[in-house]
Amino acid sequence: MAPPSFWVTSLAKSLSGDAPCLRPLWGFAHGWEKRPDENPGKMATWRADHSALIQRAVKQATSQGWKAKVEQWIQVTGSHAVIKGKVDIVAQKADARPRVVDCKGGEAKDTDVTQVLLYQKMVPLSWKAPTMQFDGAVWYGEGIPPTRTTPAQADELWPRATALVKRMATLGIAPEPLPSFGACRFCAVRDEDCHARI
Repeated sequence: MAPPSFWVTSLAKSLSGDAPCLRPLWGFAHGWEKRPDENPGKMATWRADHSALIQRAVKQATSQGWKAKVEQWIQVTGSHAVIKGKVDIVAQKADARPRVVDCKGGEAKDTDVTQVLLYQKMVPLSWKAPTMQFDGAVWYGEGIPPTRTTPAQADELWPRATALVKRMATLGIAPEPLPSFGACRFCAVRDEDCHARI
């Protein structure tokens, strides 16, 4: 049987408090299907906008001497679970610490920072270079100061992240739901897997 598999985006929402209900995190890691997308056109538009945002960030980075790789798939396999994700930009240049950058539209959120901190730990682990250190940044577009993060901040978060993954991976049944209008409104858990949707 394949181990539970956690996406960085979902893990970041749970760690930051943006998604206090852990039922979706557990369920999708253990193979639950998501409810059908009622507006696939919205996702297609988001992907196009996000791709354009990444290209603008790359243009800015290369103008400053960075070499950038985009949309890098990463995966870390532990003794209890798999954590996986896709980093928008991995940037490197001589005489500077490498950097992971996540591009976000809209207003800044704590989840954005948490996601980057996780990537800072996961990229070196997925590259089989666990002692390598990365700076992090959340890029919101031209004219908006990016939110920057340090290796020390990533080191501080990582034990909490791995503890949550271990707890969700080894829990035999789905956690009880913590319904709220805001969370349930956007939750992808199907009605048959959750009796408490508001």
